[in-house]
Amino acid sequence: MQDRYSPNVMSQGPIVNFIVWRRSVLLMLFSASLGAFIFFLIGDVWTTFGHMRDMQQFATWNASYSQWKNQTTTGLQEIHCQEIDIHFESVLKSYARTHVVHAHSCAEMKGNGMKCEDQVDRVIIGCRKPGFLPGGNLCQEAISDHCPYACNLAKCRDTRNATLDYTLFSIHFARAMLYKLMEQFTRGELFKLALSGIAKFVTVILTFGACLCWADWPRSRLMLFFAWFVTFSAPFIRSVVFTPTSLTGTTLNRS
Repeated sequence: MQDRYSPNVMSQGPIVNFIVWRRSVLLMLFSASLGAFIFFLIGDVWTTFGHMRDMQQFATWNASYSQWKNQTTTGLQEIHCQEIDIHFESVLKSYARTHVVHAHSCAEMKGNGMKCEDQVDRVIIGCRKPGFLPGGNLCQEAISDHCPYACNLAKCRDTRNATLDYTLFSIHFARAMLYKLMEQFTRGELFKLALSGIAKFVTVILTFGACLCWADWPRSRLMLFFAWFVTFSAPFIRSVVFTPTSLTGTTLNRS
């Protein structure tokens, strides 16, 4: 301080004490800005990045009903194939009340010359349920899906009470699209958090520079002014800057 201020100023105790007190305030400002930057990285950025990563995993979806059905069937419990054949006999009996059914068991289907690749509507005449009703895609499924033992399949999954229709497929598809949308929103939020992080880091540098030159009143005051300007202008810049809808660089396959 003696190198920067005249002896007349240094001889006034209250002024010297005020300048020294101002140094303590600058140190507190630097500690506060550094703590805000560290908590910003640990709290906001890491939490948002983890949320985006979770949404990205949930959004992984193949928009193919057959592949979704095979994937869902793979997760079911493995049982003996004959149990599925027996269950399908009760299904045929229930359809026989309102439809013409050519066979009432899987063995009878094979005896009537029906192939495993044929659809169920060859057995149940007039089976025309809308595809989006529960069980509506039964008529368009292959006989081998419901008579695996008669079709000589080795391993079977318990699909007797499983819901594998288009309704559940549409629900899973809509849920995956919602997760994908949330992922894109989180990516945009992460992009804006990067702008806020840059502003906070610049504020830390400016307040640290003000602490280093605390004795130089005009210079430290100028640095504090720029730190204040960066801090309060960052939210406005964050609101104005365009947020990209996707940061992956991939194009949308419209097919």
